[in-house]
Amino acid sequence: MLVRTQILIFGLIGNIIIAGILLYMNVQNQNIQTKSANSQYTSIVESAWVQSIDNSFSNLNSWGTSGEKGQQYWNPYSEIPLFIDIGFEGFDYANPLIEALDQEIESDLFIMIDEMFLDEVDLGNISFIKIYNENNTELTCLYAFDWADVGNSIDVCDANNKINFLRDDSVSAFLGKIKNRLSVTNEVIFAQEPDGNTNLHQIVGFPVYMSNEFGVSTGQLLGSVIIGRDLRQSMTIFESDLGVRTGIVSNNQIIDAVYSDELSLDESIGITNYSFNHIKTDILENGLTNLDSKNFEALGLSLTSVPVASTVNPNTALFFVIKNVADDLKELRDSTLNSIIFTFAVIILIVLAIWWIQDGAFSRIAKAIEVLEALTKGDTTKQIPQNKGFLSSETNEVGQLSNALGRYRNHLLEMDEVRKDRAERRKQRDEVIIKKMSGLAGKLEGDAKSLITKDITNMKKLVSETSDENAEEASVEMMEIAFSRMSDEVNALIDLKTKEMATARDEAREASSAKSRFFANMSHELRTPLNAIIGYSEMLLEDCEDLGNDDMIPDLKRITNSSKHLLSLINNVLDLSKIEAGKMDMYFTPFSIDTMIETIKDVSGPLATKNNNEFIIKNNVKGEMTSDETKLRQCIVNFLSNAFKFTENGQVALVIDQKEIEGKEYINFDIKDTGIGMTEEQLGKLFDTYTQAERSTSAKYGGTGLGLSISKHFAEMMGGGVEVSSEVGKGSTFSIFVPKQSEEENVDEETDIENPELKEGDEYILLVDDDKATHDVVKRAIRKEGHTVYSAFDGDEGVDQARKFKPKLILLDVLMPGRDGWSVLKEIKNDKNLKDVPVVITSVLNEESLASSLGADDYMKKPIDRTFFLNIVKRYITEKDQKVLVVDDDENTRDLLTKILNNEGYMSIDAKNGEDALERVKEKPDLIVLDLDMPRMDGFEFIERSRTEGMKIPIVVFSGKDITAVEEKMLSKYTEGIVKKESKVESLVKEVNQILKTK
Repeated sequence: MLVRTQILIFGLIGNIIIAGILLYMNVQNQNIQTKSANSQYTSIVESAWVQSIDNSFSNLNSWGTSGEKGQQYWNPYSEIPLFIDIGFEGFDYANPLIEALDQEIESDLFIMIDEMFLDEVDLGNISFIKIYNENNTELTCLYAFDWADVGNSIDVCDANNKINFLRDDSVSAFLGKIKNRLSVTNEVIFAQEPDGNTNLHQIVGFPVYMSNEFGVSTGQLLGSVIIGRDLRQSMTIFESDLGVRTGIVSNNQIIDAVYSDELSLDESIGITNYSFNHIKTDILENGLTNLDSKNFEALGLSLTSVPVASTVNPNTALFFVIKNVADDLKELRDSTLNSIIFTFAVIILIVLAIWWIQDGAFSRIAKAIEVLEALTKGDTTKQIPQNKGFLSSETNEVGQLSNALGRYRNHLLEMDEVRKDRAERRKQRDEVIIKKMSGLAGKLEGDAKSLITKDITNMKKLVSETSDENAEEASVEMMEIAFSRMSDEVNALIDLKTKEMATARDEAREASSAKSRFFANMSHELRTPLNAIIGYSEMLLEDCEDLGNDDMIPDLKRITNSSKHLLSLINNVLDLSKIEAGKMDMYFTPFSIDTMIETIKDVSGPLATKNNNEFIIKNNVKGEMTSDETKLRQCIVNFLSNAFKFTENGQVALVIDQKEIEGKEYINFDIKDTGIGMTEEQLGKLFDTYTQAERSTSAKYGGTGLGLSISKHFAEMMGGGVEVSSEVGKGSTFSIFVPKQSEEENVDEETDIENPELKEGDEYILLVDDDKATHDVVKRAIRKEGHTVYSAFDGDEGVDQARKFKPKLILLDVLMPGRDGWSVLKEIKNDKNLKDVPVVITSVLNEESLASSLGADDYMKKPIDRTFFLNIVKRYITEKDQKVLVVDDDENTRDLLTKILNNEGYMSIDAKNGEDALERVKEKPDLIVLDLDMPRMDGFEFIERSRTEGMKIPIVVFSGKDITAVEEKMLSKYTEGIVKKESKVESLVKEVNQILKTK
């Protein structure tokens, strides 16, 4: 299928889809408008009907004892001219109606009531009147018999017909309720015949009490009056005013208006008896929903339902209105049809426009293809098609194609000229080679001369016999002959030199191997006894404390501290030895400069506050660089540490810029301080190993003099360097610059570590560490516990292995060349399949003080020293009845601290995390003992919240951490535990077993 046809089809399909979406949106919009209109009409109908009902009740209420119309008729001292005209006069009372009610003269009552309500009955405002004595016995009843044979008319005066009150059980209950009311009572009742025919009436009821000459009630009840109006009369008026048909549905019956049959003959409202009866049938079959409106499109009518009255439950009866909406529905259908016609007309126009544009464009493309085929066959006489016609342009695709073909044709013509030039130069080159070979033959003797002479003859033959098409191959063949002869002459010398170089290479490899074994043995032999010394000294220290051997404790502490310091020195010496022996590898990977600076800021921040220094960072370089991020960061942190150490109450600034050296881009890091500065003599020996500026500096500030030397070596190994300038009393500036894009030399090292064969579902421990010795030691220890260990020597290998076979536990080194453990840890925890795998960090980072940087009042380190703990408590609490809050997620630790405090007479409360602690603080403790690493809210956040909220309670921080505060805060969100490499192997085994047992 042609591309133009495909585009046309896709365009047509796309436009049809768009048209469908637009039509769907149009229909939805019309539906929304229809629903909105129906809702508005429902509100209008409800409001009009409520107003009609209220007007009817208002007229009925006016006939009450206090009403405008009825007040004089129910006053015993009022003379009623109407009654006098028909021959009724009072004897005991001036009002014969009250006298007849009091004496219960039923015939007189009926005549007077008939005359009294004659006009209201004729107008249809009242349909019946009932009068009862004080005992609720009916005395008389008047019904508008004009309605007796119309619709659902029911004679409420007929004893066979029932009156049902919606709120009362009977007429007596209703009359008993209204006797104590001063005003009239409004209600809607049902009138029902024995055959089930039902009708609804509005009624008002009120009691008639005897009153004195001043119009004050004497409390004597004469009787009660109920006046009603047939709701059908209100419906008839409603239909006449709004030009609609109405009805009431109740008990599965339809109650029509009084004169609805006559109204159906009025063609102006557009509702026939057939349509009306059809909708009534639908109502009886499907029911009605309160406050709802729907359309019968086939009939052109709408049906709207509202409550009969506020006192009538919609489930009992609903008032409905049928309206002619044929014109509105027709207008809606016409609008939809017009939208469809317009949409498809637009689609046809768009498709025709696409076809017209494509026909013009693709016809020119077809001509361009013909020219391209001719050019590929070497025919440069074919004319390039011109880009002409409507919408043609040199910048559109067809114009660019024509221009490209023109350039290609010119290029072919240029290539023909180049080939001719190359052929001429080739001929000259061959003549020079033959001449040189002839000169070489004249200097040789014997077989060598014969061979060279024979080759010259063959070369001349090749030059004379080859055509232009084979000239290049002949020239190459001739050069092969010439150079093969010359190569034979030097092969003997090459073989000799190769043997000598192989011997030297083997000797160098042996020396390198011996040096590697030496470093490995030194590392193992020095660290192993030191680990034993540290472990046993700590054990003896605990035993002495338990046994009370106080004399031994200071010496054991000195042994422990000195051993740890010695281990740190040995690590530096071995690193320096690796550098000097060329065994320190570099791992160059791309990384974000901003991210590295943020990490440096977090790590070095606490150092700045130690000597009250201001730490300033100014980064003028954005984006990424490629280098060994770990070693570069180590160098910068080392320079910053020196700056913070030799500066007090000053400023230390880290400035990052980009510069060019010999055409190559470098990233420059300046570390500037306002410290003590250095002399020229001190600068001269600054980077000498094991040397500081002067002996007094070492005595005052400490240090071994290895840090700067190692940093300088690292910078040079990364392809850069280190520069320093200083002035005594004003400060120093250290500059380290490395290439923005470093090139890595890959060195493959063989390893003797063998990994087990794994399959899906196997449980194993993944060890990620760049140190081979660590793998060997850890594997031996953990295998004794029955666990399988798989080794990975860098971060990427570890992540790939974890995703291939999910481990049960991961042991991760923090400091690794190239990609360090922090980035590996974040990737693992962001992986939805690996985030639940426990991670134990193995670290060689030095301890940093956490308490002061966090704003805590004191600091302790786990395991807890009982005496040290109690001394700190006593420092902040001087009275035994004061309260201490212990915050730790470990229940055993909380119990231990609680027992220690209780034994000393202190009150203690506890909390399992920061959130609980914030609640327990309301109990007003006098001291808080706080762990840092807890779920939900850790110690760091708790301290921050407490200081923000203005708490003045002393806080003692205790923790088992042995890394910097900022790094520990990052690590605590992800890891299950921390084990130092300086710790005994048994500590690692214990940690592993503890984590795996809880899985």
